[in-house]
Amino acid sequence: MPSDSAQYGPSQGLRNGTRLVITRASTHDLEGRILGGEYDGKPGLIPHITLCSRKSNLTFILARRQFLVRLAFAMTIKDNLSSM
Repeated sequence: MPSDSAQYGPSQGLRNGTRLVITRASTHDLEGRILGGEYDGKPGLIPHITLCSRKSNLTFILARRQFLVRLAFAMTIKDNLSSM
């Protein structure tokens, strides 16, 4: 169960474009640490959401669960030219 300090929303620093290091992934949420800005180092929680197709001419409802995140990879290469 996530701590009370790790909530989802703009008031906790989770806005569009916020970068996180994911520290825990479960079936219902992603927990991470915010990188940069005013909330640097604070925990953040992103729950999964369910999208449903209610207004449709289908005889059934399509439902899909997803996390509202975009996957990105980052790498830093520190090259010390003095050792060459």
